[in-house]
Amino acid sequence: MEKIELRRRQMFADISHELKTPTTAIRGEAEISLRRSSHDAAGYRETLERIVQYTQQLNYIVDDMLTLARSDIDALVLDRKAVDISVLCRESVAFFKPQIAQRGYVVETEILSNSLVLGDAQRLKQVFNIILDNAIHYSGANGVIRISTASIEDTENMRRCLITIEDNGSGIPEHEVKRVFERHYRGGMAKKIRPEGSGLGLPLAAAIVRAHHGSIELSSGQNKGCRVTVNLPAFDSMIEDAL
Repeated sequence: MEKIELRRRQMFADISHELKTPTTAIRGEAEISLRRSSHDAAGYRETLERIVQYTQQLNYIVDDMLTLARSDIDALVLDRKAVDISVLCRESVAFFKPQIAQRGYVVETEILSNSLVLGDAQRLKQVFNIILDNAIHYSGANGVIRISTASIEDTENMRRCLITIEDNGSGIPEHEVKRVFERHYRGGMAKKIRPEGSGLGLPLAAAIVRAHHGSIELSSGQNKGCRVTVNLPAFDSMIEDAL
């Protein structure tokens, strides 16, 4: 009961913390617009466009908070099916194609076909989107993003599927790396490059990966780029384990 109460309090604290920024911004934009003496159609339009952006951010935060809350009480609902990881990786790259093209980045892929896992396709794609989104935002000029998959065997001879996404950006100082999966934690460089970040992306990705009996690791260093590796049990290994 104490653990449940602690998690409940943490959830409400998280919600309060994350919702405050966009709701304050929406109110501020509306108040400024109402105080205008002239009816400037272009100005009103710009205000409404910013409000739409804030509400979209609000929707993302609510979705992320709900997912984290469910994972906290071990009730994250997964629609488990045989999923081809190679397809999800390619779909994530296609999703971010406009942003990648706009920034002039290069994406290098080494994706194996038929890399099957037993999992929820939408949740897993959410993980890859979070990691790829970070790679796009934190890669500097002449950014290169590499995505690869591999099949390995662990110490118990069970097959695993590895998905690696890395960039050549500014990286994360070593003393900050160990905290990147903490809720709301954002390092100095992250705050400077992306002030609007919530610090919930990687914790959410970690929660989803854990629900799939997998693991996620991040390695980096100052000016050394960033590498994130997701390790998931392969489909055939999950079937064998269930027999």
